[in-house]
Amino acid sequence: MSRLSLSQIPLPLWLLLALFGLAGCSTLISPQSPILLDDPWIEHSVEGRDSAKGYFRLTNQGDQPDRLLEIKVEGVGMTQLHEYKLIDDQERMVPVPNLTLQPKETVALSPQGYHLLLFNLERPLDSGEKRKLTLRFEKAGVVELLVPVAHEEPRDEDKPRHRLPPR
Repeated sequence: MSRLSLSQIPLPLWLLLALFGLAGCSTLISPQSPILLDDPWIEHSVEGRDSAKGYFRLTNQGDQPDRLLEIKVEGVGMTQLHEYKLIDDQERMVPVPNLTLQPKETVALSPQGYHLLLFNLERPLDSGEKRKLTLRFEKAGVVELLVPVAHEEPRDEDKPRHRLPPR
């Protein structure tokens, strides 16, 4: 049996393979939704601590504002959105009851800004596992997705990308 060299593979087949490869890196929940969620990940829990942090980036690509009303993480007693703020010359974490995304706005949840704070872990968050994240928006509705747990922010090729379903 003869072997096929890479140079003998026709261009349409290469394009098809590339498309399927990209589909594995980015998962769009729905192409109609204006809300895009990029790079979600949760820090692994540290032994002896009952809390952890989570991060992602939200973009409202639509023409109407939308508000993030609720966040839940599987196996976590309570999840809150927090923000680091300078209060009396000291950096403090302050709860944010809800987050409004203006049209065309991107908000990044990152270690030194907005972030998720996960309290009352039912079990440790181990690197390599995935936990279900549930977000409830005023207009976009509810979305659930699996988010990786890691020691550090995943590399670009490992980051999931999601579009929230239209309501």
